[in-house]
Amino acid sequence: MKPHLSDLYKWTGTIHRGPFLFWGTILTILKFNLDRWTLISHLGQHVWYPWSYWIPGDVFGVLSSAPERKEVARLLVLIALPFVYMGVVLTVRRLRALGWPLALVILFFIPVVNLLFFALLVVLPSRPATEFPADPAVARRLFIVRLVPESGMGAAVSAILITALLGAGMVYVFTIILSSYGWGIFLGIPFFLGLFSTLVFTVRGARPFKECASVATLSVIVLSGILLGLALEGFICILMAAPIGILLALLGALVGHLIVSVKTAGRERAMMLWMLVLLTPGLLAAEASHPPGPAVYSAIDRIVVDAPAPQVWDTLKAIDTLTVPKPLLLRMGLPVPVRCTLEREGVGARRTCIFEKGTIDERVLEWEPPRRMRLEIVRSTLPGRHWLGFREAIYELDSEAGRTRITRTTTYTSILEPRWYWGALEKFGLSSMHSYVLEDLQARFNKHVPAAAK
Repeated sequence: MKPHLSDLYKWTGTIHRGPFLFWGTILTILKFNLDRWTLISHLGQHVWYPWSYWIPGDVFGVLSSAPERKEVARLLVLIALPFVYMGVVLTVRRLRALGWPLALVILFFIPVVNLLFFALLVVLPSRPATEFPADPAVARRLFIVRLVPESGMGAAVSAILITALLGAGMVYVFTIILSSYGWGIFLGIPFFLGLFSTLVFTVRGARPFKECASVATLSVIVLSGILLGLALEGFICILMAAPIGILLALLGALVGHLIVSVKTAGRERAMMLWMLVLLTPGLLAAEASHPPGPAVYSAIDRIVVDAPAPQVWDTLKAIDTLTVPKPLLLRMGLPVPVRCTLEREGVGARRTCIFEKGTIDERVLEWEPPRRMRLEIVRSTLPGRHWLGFREAIYELDSEAGRTRITRTTTYTSILEPRWYWGALEKFGLSSMHSYVLEDLQARFNKHVPAAAK
């Protein structure tokens, strides 16, 4: 079937994979060059790459927060609107051709996942061409079939273990070796887990979606256990990532179940399995090769203590011990401060904060007793949290009628994506560490502890 211009704006009807691939390729090339020309003409430099459409943050993450670049950001959005319209039209018609729910068009907007989804829409033939049983001769030649027992329980265990081990390998390579914590890790890998585990689980025959969903969910849980057992990630990080991970794994399982429901031939099943194994790491590699620069953030917390500023200053500059109850997140695995030592007073002095596991070495940049102390964080040996970089720690003391308001600020960098999810969680974690120290100071001085001012 030949491509027609009406494919780009006509909502009714279907579109076959050939025209779908043709228009997808043409629109991608056209939009890439329009965006590239716009950025060069406005900024005088090339800051856009083909994979930036699936790994956002390079341009929109910078331009939207830079006042001097808001004009070009708005222009890029205007350019994108007609392409979004045409992309949604093509996706809806392709879903209709496969007999899949049109609501799956939402995957068009999920970074990394949308490229995997696009590849599937290209590989799979339209529904009328797939109304035939899987080719048993081809299926027998699939290596994966030899690893999957015929029984339901055996197939489930095999699918979970194979998928979780592949996922663990990808997480290790791209987080520990390449220090990449972008969209691909938190969106692409969970979707891969759900889709791949379902295709493996059903390689010997279709199974109910409830079972596919269970296998996908257990794949995420087993992968989490592997990461936790090998100390590749902490319990809190895994717990926070779980909601997104499980949701995307279920979406992947749904797509996998739909693929099986149209009786995909063995040859096409093999193509999809290889595509997933090769394309997912390829996307992660593209993201790791051009990571966006780490953005700088601040976590600020305040508390009021019943003591004059000079007395608080003397205690604050070198804390000998912390005795108040630990906040929940510290009990669950966040670094727990123990004490801080100061080699001498004044600018350039070294201050060391000792935690239950690891230390943070600081150097005094500003020393204004009893009002302000600003410290540069020189080195951290806290385990894990490879994505987080500490910059500065600031203590500010303000007198209030014989009492003192302490403001604690930590400046840090992070490469975790997506920021709309991780940003608030990171600040919450740092605020828990702040609160532990500040509430200990409050308990030292307050005879009758007033409400904390935050």
